[in-house]
Order: sequence, then C-alpha cells, then structure tokens
Amino acid sequence: MSCQILFARTHLPSAEAWQAMAALLPGDLQMDTDIEPEAFEGWLPCRLGQGAETGFEYWLDALSLEEGSDLQDLPPEWDACLVLENTDWDSHRAALIAGVAWAMAVHGGVVDEDRNRLICGETKLRAWLSAQLAGLDAMQAQEQQHETRLARLDQQDLHAELDKVLASLIGQRVLLRYQPMMGFLELLHQQQPPQWHLFARAWQAKYGELKLDGSRDARLQQQQLQSGLQAPDSEQDFEHWQQSREQAEAADQQDSEQLAALLANREHWVVEQAHRNGQEGLHFVLGPAPLLQVRWLSLAAGISFRHNGLRWSMNAFQKLAAS
Repeated sequence: MSCQILFARTHLPSAEAWQAMAALLPGDLQMDTDIEPEAFEGWLPCRLGQGAETGFEYWLDALSLEEGSDLQDLPPEWDACLVLENTDWDSHRAALIAGVAWAMAVHGGVVDEDRNRLICGETKLRAWLSAQLAGLDAMQAQEQQHETRLARLDQQDLHAELDKVLASLIGQRVLLRYQPMMGFLELLHQQQPPQWHLFARAWQAKYGELKLDGSRDARLQQQQLQSGLQAPDSEQDFEHWQQSREQAEAADQQDSEQLAALLANREHWVVEQAHRNGQEGLHFVLGPAPLLQVRWLSLAAGISFRHNGLRWSMNAFQKLAAS
C-alpha cells in the first residue's frame, strides 16, 4: 500500500512545516525532521504517540503524464508527486497522516486509489483521513480476530470446523457462475464484498437428468501426479497422453458451455444442502426446485473456499488447510 500526493513543486514545505501540519491531525505523529524534503529519499523514521517506532518509504519525483492522465481537473501547475510506501499497520497509519499533512501544507491533493479521484481542501482531507483511519482500525481488528481463530483451529479438528461452516450456509441466497477465461465454477454469497466464495476448476453438476462434468482434464493430471512421473516414458506414450488431455479439455469445455447457458436462466440460488465428501471435495444442492447438485473436486489444483475472513483449501496432497 502507498499514499500518493500530487502538488506543485514550488510549494515544497520544509520538514519542520510538514511536522507542524501533522501535529494538527489525529494520531500524534512525530517524524524525523532532520531531512531535506527535496533531496531525501528512502526510509523516514517516525513515531505514533507513545507507541512503537515505525516509519515509511519516502519518494519525491516529477509528476508524469501517465500518472495524471486518469485524474480529472488536475491543476496544470501540479508537477510533483510524493509517494509514501508503508510496510505494516502502524506504518500505513503513519503514512496516511503524513500524506494528508503534506497535502494540506502544499495545497495539493491525495489520490484516493479506490475511487481514482483527488481529495483536496482541508475539510475534505480531514474527513478522508478520518474514514481511512477508521477503515484501517477495522481491518486490523478483523485480522487479529482471524489470527486468533487460526491459532484455535490449530488445536481443533479442521474437518469438524469446516463442517460447521458449511452447515451455516444452508438457506443463504447465492450466485453460481462459470468463469470461461479462468475455467472456474464459482459459488459466492450475494453480499458485496462476498461474505463467502467457493471456486475450483474441477467440478461435476447434475440438473434433473442432465449430467455435466468439468473435471476430466483435472483427473488426467491427478493420475499423472499420483504416478510420480514427470513425463511419459516414451514418445508414443507422450503423444497418447497429450491426445487424451486434448480430448478431455474439449469435453470439459463443451460441458462448461452447456452449464453456463443453464446458469444464464437463473439469477440466484438458495443453498439447500452443503457438506464435505471426505477429502474428495465439497457437495452443494441448490434450489429452489428444480434442484441443481454441484460437486467441487479436490483434484490437481484443488478447491479454494473463503468464508468470514479465512481461506480454506483442499487438495489430494496437502489435505485440508486454513489460512
């Protein structure tokens, strides 16, 4: 992450003026002022209140045409760009405060990368900083909760914990879609951003009498991996294996296109059943009727399932893991 400030180089502040402006902002940021802002580059030490020492990378450069081309209403005299790069939570917090202080001191603007816009003016800069710091605090608290959960999971049965997670999904409205460029069949919660997200390349589906299979090529790859062979023994074996792969990929593609056409007729689904098939994968039944049964298989690349901040992964070699 980085904080980017655009401004006119003629307004370049002294280190003392920058620190004085930072003192007017929340966080009690104390920066090393023994620098020449125009010539300095690299790590700038600082401290947040009475907390641990931190810092951020400081890079001052000319504003390129490419950097300013995507931003509207950029003043023509703005010809400089300051980038403050951070490394952790405290560093990020310090860089945000320092960036807003710099923007206020030079009458410049902070680039809001999420919305691709400039934040200018003291009132808007203060409000933006307050929102950014609040968001940062929320993310840090969430990460700490996830770390606590992971530490607890190390002492528990991961399979039992995942079974509880899957049971909690029953009754939820979801989206099911096929991503042709990536080859993923994904299931995700409709909330933005998704509360949970499941995707894998290897899958099988049943809709009434219709059976679809997107796992043929993955099964061939799995067989080769399990055999421990890096390549077939002979040129003839290699050609046969390559031909089998091509046929499997073509069949997977045909079934994937058929499933994608089926999904285009349904905006959302409701999870009727969700459970784990041992180490083989995950099985979902989606409704309302007519029901669609989908199995994501832990073949080759495996399954990725994100839920409430944790990422569960399953494959035939590393088994079940959470991170």
